[in-house]
Amino acid sequence: MVGICYYLFLLLFCFAIVLLTLILQAIKQMYVLVLGLDVLGNPFGIIRGLATGIEDLFYEPYQGAIQGPEEFAEGLALGVRSLLGHAVGKNSLIQVN
Repeated sequence: MVGICYYLFLLLFCFAIVLLTLILQAIKQMYVLVLGLDVLGNPFGIIRGLATGIEDLFYEPYQGAIQGPEEFAEGLALGVRSLLGHAVGKNSLIQVN
């Protein structure tokens, strides 16, 4: 009798693990679906674009500062242009059509 209860418990435990895994995967897919919707303006694309713009805002002036003060000013201008280009555009916070 104890052996049957053990195997029944083991079977139910494995079923619960499989069910939990399926539920977690469904939740992950819902996030992918919601974050990829164009109805919401593609929030993942906005975050990725802003991250690229902010990275350029710091990277371009740094590269210019290595070469000299005039190149620093040019790098700063490139960084600001990149940030604004990623903040204002098709996949951004402010959409321009």
